[in-house]
Order: sequence, then C-alpha cells, then structure tokens
Amino acid sequence: MKARILAIAALLSMLLPSPSFGQEDCLECHETKKEIISQTGAPRSIYVDEDALKESPHAGLKCLECHPDAKLTVELDLDMEIDISKPLHKYPFDKVSCGGCHKSENFEYKKGAHGKAQAMGAPDAPTCRQCHGDHAIKKANAPNSMVNRANSPFLCGKCHSEGAPIRRGNDVTELNVADNFPEKIHGKSFFEKGLAVAATCVDCHGAHRQLKSTEPDSAVSRRHIMDTCSSCHLKIGPMHENTLQVALWKEKPWALPSCVTCHKPHSAQREAPAPEGVADTLCAQCHDGEGTAPHVPQEKIKNSVHKAIACASCHSDVDPKLEDRPCAKAHRVDCAHCHSAFGAQYAQSVHGQALEAGTRDAPHCSTCHGAHDIQLHLDETSPTFKSAIPSLCGRCHGGPAPPASISTMGAKAVADYSTSVHGKEVLAKGHMAPAVCTDCHSSHGMRKSSDPASTVYKDNIPTTCGGCHKDIYTDYSHSAHFADDGKKGAKLPTCADCHSAHTISKVTGHKFSQEINYQCGGCHQKLAQTYQETIHGKIHKLGYDKAAKCSDCHMAHIILPASDPRSSVAKENLASTCGKCHKQISRNFTGFIPHADYHSMEDRPFIYYTYWFMTLLLFGVFGFFGVHTLLWLPRSLTHALFSRKVGPTPTGRYIRRFELRHRITHILVIISFLSLALTGMALKYSYQPWAQTVAWMLGGVAAAGFIHRVAAIITFGYFIYHIRALVQLKRKSGLSWLGFTFGPDSMMFNLNDIRQFWRTVKWFTWLGPRPDYGRFTYWEKFDYFAVFWGVPIIGISGLVLWFPFFFTQWLPGWIINLAMVIHSDEALLAVGFIFTIHFFNTHLRPDSFPMDPVIFTGLTPEEKYMEERSMEYAALKESGRLEEVLTDTPWPPKWRALAYAAGALFLGTGILLIILIIKAALSG
Repeated sequence: MKARILAIAALLSMLLPSPSFGQEDCLECHETKKEIISQTGAPRSIYVDEDALKESPHAGLKCLECHPDAKLTVELDLDMEIDISKPLHKYPFDKVSCGGCHKSENFEYKKGAHGKAQAMGAPDAPTCRQCHGDHAIKKANAPNSMVNRANSPFLCGKCHSEGAPIRRGNDVTELNVADNFPEKIHGKSFFEKGLAVAATCVDCHGAHRQLKSTEPDSAVSRRHIMDTCSSCHLKIGPMHENTLQVALWKEKPWALPSCVTCHKPHSAQREAPAPEGVADTLCAQCHDGEGTAPHVPQEKIKNSVHKAIACASCHSDVDPKLEDRPCAKAHRVDCAHCHSAFGAQYAQSVHGQALEAGTRDAPHCSTCHGAHDIQLHLDETSPTFKSAIPSLCGRCHGGPAPPASISTMGAKAVADYSTSVHGKEVLAKGHMAPAVCTDCHSSHGMRKSSDPASTVYKDNIPTTCGGCHKDIYTDYSHSAHFADDGKKGAKLPTCADCHSAHTISKVTGHKFSQEINYQCGGCHQKLAQTYQETIHGKIHKLGYDKAAKCSDCHMAHIILPASDPRSSVAKENLASTCGKCHKQISRNFTGFIPHADYHSMEDRPFIYYTYWFMTLLLFGVFGFFGVHTLLWLPRSLTHALFSRKVGPTPTGRYIRRFELRHRITHILVIISFLSLALTGMALKYSYQPWAQTVAWMLGGVAAAGFIHRVAAIITFGYFIYHIRALVQLKRKSGLSWLGFTFGPDSMMFNLNDIRQFWRTVKWFTWLGPRPDYGRFTYWEKFDYFAVFWGVPIIGISGLVLWFPFFFTQWLPGWIINLAMVIHSDEALLAVGFIFTIHFFNTHLRPDSFPMDPVIFTGLTPEEKYMEERSMEYAALKESGRLEEVLTDTPWPPKWRALAYAAGALFLGTGILLIILIIKAALSG
C-alpha cells in the first residue's frame, strides 16, 4: 500500500498549476465497491465502472472536465495512509452541469416542465443524470441506452405511472404510460411490428423541453399538436378537409377537436382546453337554470357525445373581454368547424338553402341532433337513431301543420311512408334493415328530386335503391330500362316509377299486384290495352292476384326485348316462362298471342276478320231489331189502349201452351243464362267498377269462374236434352226430316214467316191490319235461334278456353285468341239480344206489360190466344185438338205470385245488366 501511495504522490507532483487527480488516479479510489457515509448519514457508493466509462460518449474526457471542483484538500505525504471514507478532495461535489457542453439541450431543458420544476427546487425533478445516467451514459441510439426511443416509454413511466414515489406531492400527469403505450397504435407498431418509424414519447413531447399540453408552446398543445403529428403523418390536413375546417387549427385551435381528441395517445381522457378566460365553469355560472340565461343541464352535456369538448370549442366566438357576458355577441354554432363534409352537404341541401334564404322554419343541425344532449346516431336514445328518423322528419314532413314552405308531397311524405313496406317494417315491427328517410335522401345533403345532384334525381334513383337492393340493381343494370351512356335523356322507368317514392307496397301484396300493370301501361300503352283484353288482364283487374302480370312474364327487373335470346319472352324461352304457371304446357300453346291486337291484321288476319265479322253481326242484329222495336212500340201502345176498351170478353178458360218439361227447361235456361251473363259480362267489362263489385259479390274471381262453368254444364245439359226431345218428337210425328223441319209447327223459318214479317211491318206503319199469327211468330223463332245458334258457338269456344292445353295439342296457340273473340262477342250478342229484344218482344211491349207469365204457368187466357194467335187457334179448333189444350183451372194464386216475383227478379237483373253494359260502352 505504501508503494502505491508513493506512486500517486509522484504523479500528483507533476500536476500544475494546482494539485489534482487524473482519470486513472481517480479510479484508484473509485474502483472500490465499498460505500461511504454521506453527509446525510446514508450510505453512498463511490464506485465508478471503468469498463462502462470507457464505452460511454464521455470516455475521452477527464474526470475534472465534468467535476472541476475535484481539487485536493490535503497535503499528501508519501508515507501517509489514505482512508477512502475521508475524501482527499472537496466532498460533496457541486452538481454536474451538463449545460457547459450541451448548451442547446440545457436551454430546452430549462424551458421545459422538468427544468422549471428543478429550478423551483423540487427535490424529485428529473435531471440529466436521472434520464441519461452518470458515468455509464450510452449514446441515444444504443439499444441499451435509457433514452433510446424504444426504451423511452419505460424511462418516462418511472415517474408517469400509478404509485410512483415522485407523484407524492407533485402534479404528474399521464398515468401508467409504460403499461398503456404498448397497447396503443404507436406502441403496437413499434414493439409488435418492429416499425422503427413509429412514434414514442420523445417524438411527440420532445427530448428535453417537455411542456404540459395546456401550455401554448407545448408540442402537444391544441395549437401545435397538428404540426407535431404532421412530422410523421404528412397528409393530416388533406385527409381531414372533408371532415374539419383545418384552417381553424391555426386560427381557433379550441374550435376544433385536436388529433388527440379522437386518436388517444395514451389511455387517459383529458378535457379539451378552452380559450383563455372562458372556462366551462364560467359558462355554468349563468346557464344553471336560475337566471334568465337558457338553462343548460350539465348532466346532459356529461352524457352527450361532446362531453369532452369545452363550451367555447363550439361557441368559439365568445369574447372573454366582455366581462359581464362573454357570449353577448356570439352567433349560432357552426358545426361545420368540425363536421366540414356534412356542413358542405347541408349548405347545398334544400334545408341549408332555405336557412340561407332566411326561411324561419328551415331545420339546422340542432333541430335534428339536439343542442347539448347530442348522442351518436347508433344510440337508441338519439333522435337520429335509425328507427327514430321517420318521427324526426315527420315533425315537418307529416305533422298536422307542416311548414308552408314544404310542398304538398313533402308535407305528407312521412304519413305515406308509414303505410309503405319500409315504414311498416321499421315502425311496426322494429326492423332496422329497411330504408328510412336518410337512406334515400341522405342524412345532410337532401336536395329536390329535380336536382341532378340529388340522391333521388331520376338518374340517381337506381343507385340509391341499389345501396340496399344490390342483386336487384344488378339485374336492372342489364335490362332495357337501364339508362346507360347510350340512353341518357331517354324516358326510361326507374325504381320510383314502378314502386312509387313513399307508398311502396309489398310486391307480394294485393295493392302492388293491382298497380303494377298500370305502372307499365304508363309507357307501354298499346301493350297494356291488349293485355287488358286477355284472360290474364281481365281476371287480374277483377282482383285475382295470381293472374300473370307484366312482371311475371317479362320479369321484374331484368327486362329485355323479345329479340334478345336472354329475354324471358324470347321464343326459345316461352315454354319455361309460361310453364311457371301452366304445368301442362305444349309447344303449340306458346303460340298464344299475349298482346293480340284484334284491330290489326299484323298478328293473325284470320283473327282480325273474325273480330270484324262478329262486330258487324252484332251491329246488324241490333240495328235490324232495334228498328223493329221502335216501330212496334207505338203500334203496340195504341193496340193495348184500344184492346182495354173494346177487347174480347174473358172466357175464364186457358190454353196450355207449354208442357211441364218445356217450363222446367226454360227455368234452367233462365238460371244458367243469368249466371253466365253476370259472370261473363263482369269478366268482359272487368275494368268497370260495377264488374269488380259483381265479382266480389259472387265470392271473387275463382268463385265466379266456378259458377260460370257450372252454368255452362247446365247449358250443355238442357241443349242435349232439347236435341233428344226433338228427335223423339220427329219420330212421334212420323214426318220426314224435311217435313218436320219446315212444317207449320216447326221453329225453323219458312215462307210464311216472310209473309208474316211483311204484313207486320205494314201493321207497324199503319198500312195494314194486324196479321194472323200461328203457333210461333217469326220473332219467337229468332229468339229461339239466338239460343240454338249461340249455345254451340259459345259452348265450343268456351271449351277451348276451359281446356286450352287439350286443344293446343293439335291446334295452334292462336286458336285461344280466336276462341276469345268468338266467345266474348257472341256472348255479348246473346246477352244484349235476350235482355232487350227478347224482353221487349215477350214482356215489355205495352200489350204484354209488365210480364207474360206463360213460360212459368204454361197457360194463356183463351181470349188472348184467340187475338194474338188467331191462325193457330183456328187450326186447333178445326183439327179438334182445341179441347185437349183447354183447361178451366187457372194457376194457383200463390204460385202465380211466385212466378211474377221470379220473373220480376230475372227481368230486373237482365235490364240492370244491360244498363251497365251500355254505361261501359259509352265510357269506353
């Protein structure tokens, strides 16, 4: 030990101008790991790790450069013993001043929160040594350096953590940094993904000049935070231009949310700063509900989405210089400061334009979102929650007293919406998927439908609806209705044209089913008219929703021309299209013409000529017998008046004109004919309200069709029975077919009928006496042949319509169209003739009015028979058969009353039906 002391003394003698130690000499004492007792009485190590010192940035420095006060305080004697507990130099040293070399860093440190705390004598204020170490200092980029970017969260976390000793009595913000930072985006990017560019503490807060976020010069203050974040995130401004008015970050930083408002750097929630002198507590002093200022409940703000935003952030034009009332000159809050994209949309919307024009009732942000209790639109309590939107919009667009500035359609929009398929699903069932007002009109950019930028502008509607109905939009975009570049400006239907805007019906419902054909007919007028003439169109009009509609054949959305092979109505696809309803379809059946125009020769000339033949026959018959009736009416009236004065005296006897089988047959004719007429004419004039009422009263289309077919079976039955009776009567007569057919008692026309007709015309015109008629007059024969001719014509055509698949096995499909023309027009001829000409000839002419009951009773008074059928009466008398048909027993009064009641019902029904047919013909 003595030798060592001598060596040290020799070295010290060389130091000039004063005795001091060199680095190696200092280590002679400081290499020991023993501890000494400090002045405070606490043990303290004087150990200096020589290896660590050599690896530090300060390895080239001498101890005295950092510790200039390390001067000897004793005279060294080569023989003296040195006690390390008694230092040879000043002890304790003054604190090392790193600022002597690191001037700029020292300047920044003193300006920062740490330096200020240290200057104020805070014992725990961090110094250079606490962050960088003392002798084992490492370069900042060294992996094991305490100030390496990767280690800074843990270094800072020594103080900024819950329970840290330094927090006792000190205001240290940001808790659990070391724990929370690695869980955030920057920490995860740095530690988990190894991204060296990810920010750590020093990148945001600086290395030496850390300031509180509330201080104006802080790198993380409201004014500078965007610049700080922009050092890495270069496009913050452009990225937020559609959201925020970014210029205000410089002009009024408190008026916008800062980066850290939305993107929390740590887990701590900090209150947003306000302009100096306008703290929230100041606002609450007036707006507490006790004074005249509007009451702003603090609990509403605390529960709102803006709970972390200061009052002055929204009311950014408050002036703290106005001491009595800083908000005296404040204007309406401009939400566009933060919500610039929505603000721009609103400014261009009808609402924004109305507000700009000074419209009193124009809605603004707080009208819909509220003022201080704003909630996210995903919150069920929010007025902008999806299911609440109809009620919200309904304040103006559906209330009992809508603003005068709203159009009639807009005023009832919500009322209409509530009846739509969307409204029922949302309002009645609580489903969230269906569209509400904002899904179609947008939330902030509502524009008039005439505005090309509107979401409900004609060309934009498919895209708007396609937001929910994606598959349908795909089909529609491939259809003939889609307005592609080559069809811009063309009149093409969009979703709203077919489904409407606010009264959208369920496509499987009755309302939509009854509307869709009219929707298509708005553009396809001729096709709609021809469709209405088909069995599909007629029964659909009567309310039968299962009948094929436009969309059933042409598809609902992927509508293509028939010339397109992909079209559902292309020739090669007709079998599958028709087969959706008609399972027994044949190839011939597809030859049916669904839109046949009977007024044109283009479809089938044969159908065209048949139609006009039936039309001319109709006009010919009614023209001829119309004139006949008009001539008969005044002559019959005169005859009736004369007969009552000087007519024959009643004999009290009756001639049995019809047997029981005749009367039963006629009753069957009446019942079946009325049934066929009611159901058939309701179908023919299906577009008339009365026809729809008749169908409804009969139980609907299916029931009416059943009644029609049952009546047809009855008709075939009595017709076959009548043919059989004629054959039997011919056999019984012993006459040949020629003699039987053209004999005096036959219903067939003969030469005598021509003579009788001519004499009758002369009588009508007062040019001759009333003719003597036989058993059957010429008009009765015509009545008979109206049925005898009509049954097979109407019957055969009806069978084709009843069994189309059977007949089209060997007949072409257009035979169905031909059968429809014949069946319809022949039926109209029969109904019109029976209920007008026949009714007049038999019952309504003055000399028979109000009804001739002979068809029910079978009896005619003898005196009447003698007058009206004098030729037949004379023949009966001459042949001796008169007594065979005479009877003294009249029909019982109760049966006679029943006959009159039934006759009146049948007559009334027929006449009413004729009136309705005439009304339909006149109305088109």
